[in-house]
Amino acid sequence: MNLPGGTLTVDPSKTLYVSFTYEELRNDWLPFWSIQTVQRAISDLEKMGMLLSCRPAYGPYIGKYYTISEKAIKELCLTTTK
Repeated sequence: MNLPGGTLTVDPSKTLYVSFTYEELRNDWLPFWSIQTVQRAISDLEKMGMLLSCRPAYGPYIGKYYTISEKAIKELCLTTTK
């Protein structure tokens, strides 16, 4: 499935992933950010465990695929409601 600036895919565990280049993400979703800012934001979110990434062995795209960590979002919601 395609979406502006990326491609959606579902892995065998039914997790939804999106793939995009930093340029696609910037051009389609974050035009007010520089490419370097997009790269730093993605990297920081991965380091914080909020964004999970993988490089599947299947499919036409050889870059990373990303998904949001449900566990991290739930923990964030719990800490912000206390």
